[in-house]
Amino acid sequence: NDQQKAMQEAMQAQMKQEMEENADPVKQAAKIQDFIKRAQLKDIQNVQGVFKSVFAQGFGNVIKAGAHVVVNYTGRFLNNQPFDSNIDPQFGHAQPMEMEVGNGQVIKGWEIALMSMKKGEKAVVIIPSDLGYGKEGNQGIPPNSPLVFELEILDVK
Repeated sequence: NDQQKAMQEAMQAQMKQEMEENADPVKQAAKIQDFIKRAQLKDIQNVQGVFKSVFAQGFGNVIKAGAHVVVNYTGRFLNNQPFDSNIDPQFGHAQPMEMEVGNGQVIKGWEIALMSMKKGEKAVVIIPSDLGYGKEGNQGIPPNSPLVFELEILDVK
């Protein structure tokens, strides 16, 4: 029907405009700062370009490359729309993620964030697109998308 088609075209135009704006590093940085204010995140740390707000302190040593970690996560866009989670059954893989840190299994922003965290730590991290999926995007993540992750380090081996 015409109304559905018009709505779909409007949504596509909005997504295209957002992708173009996000391709501009200055505009993307402004959107990230706006998200931080809206989300009322406190004590923001800039860790090699990744913004991090810790809401539960961890213990022990900071994770190093080569460590095996067990992580719970939820990934969202800056508009708070979730795109992936291993704790929400709607995404079809509701179990902790296990991985080795520092060998490129995940996006660069995750590697940076994980190697600044400790066992038991919970944090919100905001990853600019150049440390995420960049200009290519990935499986439902549009090109140039900054990403927000809630990360919880369940175990470090």
